[in-house]
Amino acid sequence: MKRLVELLVDPWEPCLFCGAQVCQLCSNPSPSSIQMSFAGWTIRLGVNNLLVPGRGKVYAVPSLIAHYIAAHRYVPPREFCDAVRDCPPQKTRAYTDALSRNGPWVLGEIIRQSESTWP
Repeated sequence: MKRLVELLVDPWEPCLFCGAQVCQLCSNPSPSSIQMSFAGWTIRLGVNNLLVPGRGKVYAVPSLIAHYIAAHRYVPPREFCDAVRDCPPQKTRAYTDALSRNGPWVLGEIIRQSESTWP
């Protein structure tokens, strides 16, 4: 969970989706449900997505996954957990190489265009 939250602090998102999501499992979502703190980090929920390179695939998950794990005891598949553990730091060459190796060809083009804006 710690590594997942760390990746969700400032996820690299090549595109954004309109509108925020709220947890459909909570009976009465409150305004405080739009963020979550864990191990000293605070993440925004329902507005960000995370790309995690796996073995032969790229996982795309909503930031709400952290809430589902913490509040609703969701247990992601072991393969996803391994990918999160092994994920290189975002906005680095190792990360973009891993995404390019494991994702669809169009992702490689998006990465090349985005890298010029990274610090």
